[in-house]
Amino acid sequence: MLPHNPALRGILLMFIALGVFTLMDTIGKYLSHWYPVPGLVWARYAINILMLLAFLAWRGELRYVRTARPGIQVARGLLLGMATLLYFTALSRMPLAEASAIAFVLPLFVAVLAVPMLGERLDAGRLAAILRRHCWKCWTLSRTGTLPITILKSRSTFPAFCSSPRRTTSSRYRRRCAIAWR
Repeated sequence: MLPHNPALRGILLMFIALGVFTLMDTIGKYLSHWYPVPGLVWARYAINILMLLAFLAWRGELRYVRTARPGIQVARGLLLGMATLLYFTALSRMPLAEASAIAFVLPLFVAVLAVPMLGERLDAGRLAAILRRHCWKCWTLSRTGTLPITILKSRSTFPAFCSSPRRTTSSRYRRRCAIAWR
């Protein structure tokens, strides 16, 4: 059962969503070995719309399917479908860890593009918080050695987490970074 505190509920739902997205990416990469990527994207959204319609019908809320601005909804759906198609195509051609590492910069793009596109405020404090969180993720990953070692096992072309092969304490990680820096 979900907690009654809205903040805790939001945090719990976010963790569940991240787990579902990770599972979806893994399944998409696995299935892309046998099925074409556009078919996988179609199946994802066809199953998604059927589940959503069944859920709304069960709750008696099918009226929420209608919109006052269908053009913007169609444009948003097409953009989401294109983003999924491009991401699944990237997953089919590169390691999952590398694609996830590149996706880490998404919050930076969202924050910067929200200013001209949505009229959001991005003052120095908010930008500093976003950058601090992004740097914390990169630093944590570089110290634990989990994601960077996975990325660098195959002499990755994206050694973003190896700022310098001499800065880290782990000799194993230092060797992996040194390989990537050659």
